[in-house]
Amino acid sequence: MGFRFFKRIQLAPGISINLSRSGVSASLGPRGAKVTLGPRGIRKTVGLPGTGMYYTTHSSWKSKKKTPPPSPEEASAAEEESAAEEPQLALGFFDRLVTPENEENFIDGLRAFLEGELEKALDFFSRSPECPDGAFVGGIIALRLERFAEAADLLCRALDDVDKFGSLFDRYEIELDIALPVTDEVELHITRPSRRAAMLALVEAYQALGDYDGTLDLLQELYEEDPGDSMVRVSLAEILLELSAGAPNEAELLRQIAGLADGVEPESSAGQALLDYRKLAGERLRKLGR
Repeated sequence: MGFRFFKRIQLAPGISINLSRSGVSASLGPRGAKVTLGPRGIRKTVGLPGTGMYYTTHSSWKSKKKTPPPSPEEASAAEEESAAEEPQLALGFFDRLVTPENEENFIDGLRAFLEGELEKALDFFSRSPECPDGAFVGGIIALRLERFAEAADLLCRALDDVDKFGSLFDRYEIELDIALPVTDEVELHITRPSRRAAMLALVEAYQALGDYDGTLDLLQELYEEDPGDSMVRVSLAEILLELSAGAPNEAELLRQIAGLADGVEPESSAGQALLDYRKLAGERLRKLGR
């Protein structure tokens, strides 16, 4: 799981330059569907409108020619430029006199995170679990630290007050990019708190805790809300396959897995994964004589 703050400079409609700690890249394409060309290869992006999320698929350059490393002067200049673009998250003495405590903890937590002090950042976010933005980011950081019970608790608290999601992000003009790996090639990026993003992060926490019933309930709810989300279908197929072995309703669960692959094409990694799961489900159904 990765985190980063970034800034995007718009050059023209559909064309922008992205500045981040990892370097400079160029994006081409309309909002919600982009191809990013950078030193590490090609990244295809598919946005999920209204969710504050997008998926990325990575592929390296076909050419074996390696990108030369930047000179020390270039690296230093890029570092300074990237640092200058990071949000300013300092509250002065007089600001603290009138700023609510949960908001102070949110700002202090983000500043600690930017300084690489994840344990300290999580401590700040955990102090104000009633602040949904803070509980959300704290839950994600707890996931990264593999403190899964804390992650689940904070994300559940965040989901209790989804109507306030994004209020502090908007107030301080924060743009956060949180990457959750789905497969070796695909990442889910979360750019701001949302109910769906919190539920997907909670799926990760429940899976790590071995709470398969909770995981299944969340995935089924996510699938019912948006059956077209291919990565949710992959995750649902995976958990159904795990739960089906030896279950009294094994054949029914296997047929559900097969149905999740209806209409998919093998061109994408998600589509290929679903077809693979359908093949496995079909083989087990044949062994059961179904």
